[in-house]
Amino acid sequence: MIKFRLAALASCVLLAACTSGQVGVQPATTVFNPADNTLQFAVGIATLQGGAVTGLNTVETFRQTNGLSGVLVDTPKITGPYNFLGETVNGGEANYISGTPLGGDCTATTFGCSGGAFGYGIAPDNLIGSTQVYAQYFQPLFHDRNGLNTLLYYGGPPAWPQVTDGTYPVGFIGYSPGFLTFDTPPVLGSYNLSLRIPTGLQGHVDVSATATLHSLTALQALGPLAPFADPANPGGLKIDLTVPAGVVEEWVFVADFGQCYPQTTLGTSQAFFTVRTTQVGPQELTIPPNLGPRAGSTLTHTICTAADNQAASGNPNATGDNYSIYAVGFDYPAYAAAYPLSKSDAPPITGPNGQADVTLSSAQSFTYGTEPTPGP
Repeated sequence: MIKFRLAALASCVLLAACTSGQVGVQPATTVFNPADNTLQFAVGIATLQGGAVTGLNTVETFRQTNGLSGVLVDTPKITGPYNFLGETVNGGEANYISGTPLGGDCTATTFGCSGGAFGYGIAPDNLIGSTQVYAQYFQPLFHDRNGLNTLLYYGGPPAWPQVTDGTYPVGFIGYSPGFLTFDTPPVLGSYNLSLRIPTGLQGHVDVSATATLHSLTALQALGPLAPFADPANPGGLKIDLTVPAGVVEEWVFVADFGQCYPQTTLGTSQAFFTVRTTQVGPQELTIPPNLGPRAGSTLTHTICTAADNQAASGNPNATGDNYSIYAVGFDYPAYAAAYPLSKSDAPPITGPNGQADVTLSSAQSFTYGTEPTPGP
């Protein structure tokens, strides 16, 4: 963690108070001095897609004293040890992963022009012109190196607030998970995150923080997820799972393009739902039945049932929604650092070993109401 005390920058005027798509609320624009902001950076091992390969995990916070994101726009660069395999530059592997300052070649770097480091995590949310973005990267980045599939991680209800009820900006479909993984071999040593923050048409401020990868020991692969429709609450879901030792919290994501969802609320029919647990061992989690996107005060089933889709489409043979389910386990307090829960400028982002290790499952797809019957 580093807190900037740069007296020479006292006269710098930078746009602030925007949450860069991570809180879903865009307050009034004010001015700030970067000397008042706190940058944190952590690295760890990423167990990717059920243990198929290990990669690098990164976690970042850059916050004002009130806990909101420190910037609207910045250009991040992660530099690893000399033998770290980062992005491809001129046909070879560089030991860094970088972004492009506005006005440069956006296709020449991994993060491009849109990638920035904000209040909780690196995301493609730079404010370019007057366009506010609320996006996350598909993970892991560099997935083509081992042919891995990529997934999106947006925090949704019930673990996070309901964001698809018309009270959040159009396009905001969930909260930032804070982590960003890369399918590249982790290397022991020091990693530096530097941010270039524009201060005008020509000027900029550079700030940085350093993290150390102490251990290559990875978290265990997550056990299988066994979801099934909740017969007592149509549209709801029960999920049986077993959390392995070493994981201090696990988040389970359900992603659905609901066939019966109202199309006017978000400009999209996609929704994410998240449940979490801090218990180790076998257990059952519940996603309530009425968390789907809303049009006015009308509640929508979390996952559209066959009856919902038959009524919406007029097709008597319509089935329940096809949805995806996947999970992430952490050895650090990831949820406590997340928006909107955390208002700290420096929330804890490492586990007992000083790293931020994660384990990511692969995704499974099911048709609602026809999932395999769970075992005893």
